[in-house]
Amino acid sequence: MTRIAKVDARADRPDVELLGSMAGGDLPAFESLYRRHGSLAYGLALRMTGDAGRAEDVVQSAFMTLWHARAESDAGGDAVPRRLLQLVARGSIVSIRQQRRSPRAIKPPGLAAAARI
Repeated sequence: MTRIAKVDARADRPDVELLGSMAGGDLPAFESLYRRHGSLAYGLALRMTGDAGRAEDVVQSAFMTLWHARAESDAGGDAVPRRLLQLVARGSIVSIRQQRRSPRAIKPPGLAAAARI
């Protein structure tokens, strides 16, 4: 029995076409952009924040910003990675600043021992 691989017809389409499809609400086009640029975005966020969880949050926020601004996009060919990396860099900086401002939870040594009793 021969298995036929499922091929995403959008995988070979340029970013500009995918953005145009996204403007009409095409979720699979958005998913194609995520598959194409997600690891690049995550790599930058991870290098900047130094934390996998915060990097994931930053990337999710950046892609959601792209989705919500899809109707306003008049991007050229290389604009998606450039815009995405700008969003990731800004989001990473905000995340780092928030982490520095938030007080760190300090547990008194006796509290942990008392909890085990």
